[in-house]
Amino acid sequence: MTRSQIAPLPQGLDLGVEFRIDHTLGQGGFGITYLVTCLSDIDDRVVEGKRYVVKEFAMSSCVYRSGDGIRFEPRGASEEEQKFCWSVFSKEVAKFGQEARTLAMFRHTNVVEVLLIRHANNTAYMVMEFVDGEPLSGRISRSLRETGCGLTWPELKPIATDMMDALQLVHQRGVIHRDIKPANIMLRDTGQAVLIDFGGARSTAKARFSMVFTPGLAALEQLHNFHNADQSEDQLAEILPATDIYSLAATFYYAMTGTPPYNMDDSNQVTGHRPALYKHPLQSRLELPDGVAKAIDWALNFENAAARPQTVSEWR
Repeated sequence: MTRSQIAPLPQGLDLGVEFRIDHTLGQGGFGITYLVTCLSDIDDRVVEGKRYVVKEFAMSSCVYRSGDGIRFEPRGASEEEQKFCWSVFSKEVAKFGQEARTLAMFRHTNVVEVLLIRHANNTAYMVMEFVDGEPLSGRISRSLRETGCGLTWPELKPIATDMMDALQLVHQRGVIHRDIKPANIMLRDTGQAVLIDFGGARSTAKARFSMVFTPGLAALEQLHNFHNADQSEDQLAEILPATDIYSLAATFYYAMTGTPPYNMDDSNQVTGHRPALYKHPLQSRLELPDGVAKAIDWALNFENAAARPQTVSEWR
């Protein structure tokens, strides 16, 4: 493992007395996601034998797995460095738990349900419902293979409607998702879209203080904070609902064209932007009405967050 990676917990491990890890689903800079099976009834929503998703909070910049391969220990060559790393990590674990408790109050068919928060192994775990279906990223890839084009607007519209419903609720509760992308939108077998992976979600007041972004789909303010992570707080850009709205619009752009709205190089610098959707070469083939194309382009104002729609209801 490199310094930027933390080894996932092993398959088959009993996570406390409640869950067994089936396998790792994914890993990012702030956590590792597992598919688990519940080992005993906890309440009427978390029951024995059913599968769930668990997000383990992890910051590879601050911690590593100890010799037992389970618990986290602070990084640092000196005692002072270790104390600093542990202080930063502990504060972020507390924020993660606080946001998880906020998300657990959501009850919406288009938002993944957060069921429990658990503390163990010197970190925190968010237990969520397992959405059995296909990620939007897979649906897009299949369309590109089979048709040479992304989803048409008639195909995307119900998904877009579901995601706007979900995001409107999330923002009304004062939460910013910060990582909206095709892989974080699950499509149930019924076709209903569900926004998942709230491991990077933060309240509006705290969203700028840790760096989360997906190249090609994140707004400029997220890239700014990534490149200025070592600067003082007053030099960090605010992360607001308009940031999520940009990423959702970028997801729509990618879903239809098969490419994100801008290019990035290996150093995470923007190297160029792609054509707007209004009068895009694919607009006719995508069956994309002019008004919808202009609305998505409005939300895709990369440089000026204030020039985007500021709320989902305004964007509608």
